[in-house]
Amino acid sequence: MLRKAVIVLACCTALVCGGTSAVRQVKPHEVEPRESSRIEGGIPVALGDFPWHVTIDAHYDDSQYWVFRCEGAIISNLFLIASPQCGSQEGEEIRAVAGYVDKNEPYTGQDFSVIETIVSPVSYVALLKLSAPIEFTPNIGPVMLPPADATSEPGAQMIVTGWGEGNQVDNIVRTKLD
Repeated sequence: MLRKAVIVLACCTALVCGGTSAVRQVKPHEVEPRESSRIEGGIPVALGDFPWHVTIDAHYDDSQYWVFRCEGAIISNLFLIASPQCGSQEGEEIRAVAGYVDKNEPYTGQDFSVIETIVSPVSYVALLKLSAPIEFTPNIGPVMLPPADATSEPGAQMIVTGWGEGNQVDNIVRTKLD
């Protein structure tokens, strides 16, 4: 139990304080905004714009289909960070899919079984351990972390990405938050 708490603390610290993961300059694909019921004012992203974004799917014993569960971010070649409810429940298998942004395009990404879910003591965040290391490519990589000494001013804009609830939107979209 102590080992799990240390891992969670180390990963959360790396996300907040910066770390040694590859930092990329993100150049979001500029397209006309479209209406979205998921992220208000969302703009579809291009493959590689946010290479750390993964979808997390569940497969139930009595089903032949994978069902979208939630989303997460790649923090290393073996771990994702996500919400605690992304972990597996009894009778299901969980997988993470990286390098996938448009349900209408042929799938060319990578998928991995999630073999362990480590939930933080305060249940705000979970680490998902993968069955095999992720092979980083221009379209798949670790989350971009700010320098350890970075600060943000009140009112600074942030970018949020996501599919949103359900399976009604075909693309991952991004939007700015004030």
